[in-house]
Amino acid sequence: MLCYQWNKRVRTNNNKKMRTVLSIIFTLSFFVAQAQNVESIVAKHIESVGGAEKLKAIKSKVRTMSMSVQGQDITMVSYEKRQNKVKVVMEVQGMEFVTNCFDGKTGWRMNQMGGTDKYSDKENKESAANTFDGIWTSYKEKGHTIKLAGKEKIEGKECYKLEVTRKDGPTRTVFMGTDDYMIVKTISTNSAGATIVRYMSDYKAVSGVKFPHKMKVEAGQTIEISVTSIKINEKIDDKIFAYPGE
Repeated sequence: MLCYQWNKRVRTNNNKKMRTVLSIIFTLSFFVAQAQNVESIVAKHIESVGGAEKLKAIKSKVRTMSMSVQGQDITMVSYEKRQNKVKVVMEVQGMEFVTNCFDGKTGWRMNQMGGTDKYSDKENKESAANTFDGIWTSYKEKGHTIKLAGKEKIEGKECYKLEVTRKDGPTRTVFMGTDDYMIVKTISTNSAGATIVRYMSDYKAVSGVKFPHKMKVEAGQTIEISVTSIKINEKIDDKIFAYPGE
């Protein structure tokens, strides 16, 4: 009888250990499978956009966009150049206004008085993290993390829901089509804590790389943006990114 009870306790303990081991194995397999799934999604997204080689071949981009805000027609031109240089100029009623400019190290913008303000240290750090190629290519090497948070329908389209956390901290939610792996929607929070929702559509290839030509931004009000022109590898003088002085 004592021998039977002893054997029973041993079998019970062994069963508990086995359940614990199996639980750990299943948990690990879930994370491994999810990581592999994320890797596959990111790889297919890069391929769908045009492929890593064509993305690397882009040295500069000049995008011209149009929109209407409170009845005012606005033209916006974005200049982007390796390594990590960007300038955005808005034209309203014949007047130009630089909303942001970054030379790869420090940034500046025009203020409402027509003068210029330099970026804060925090803004410089955040801008420096915005690499020319974006977050997707070599995201692990850049220190970013991407987690799959399931699937969700966006305007009738089934999408992967991805939680993208940058190396410097901010997290945004990205919805990517399960059929074409193109970005449909993003949700992020700006430095003031406000939620910004962006929708992207009407993807067209320019120099073999797909760009959205229709965008909708919801941030207190809804702004619809149409891309009228994208020029790839346009010559851009570094001088346009320089701080003009006080």
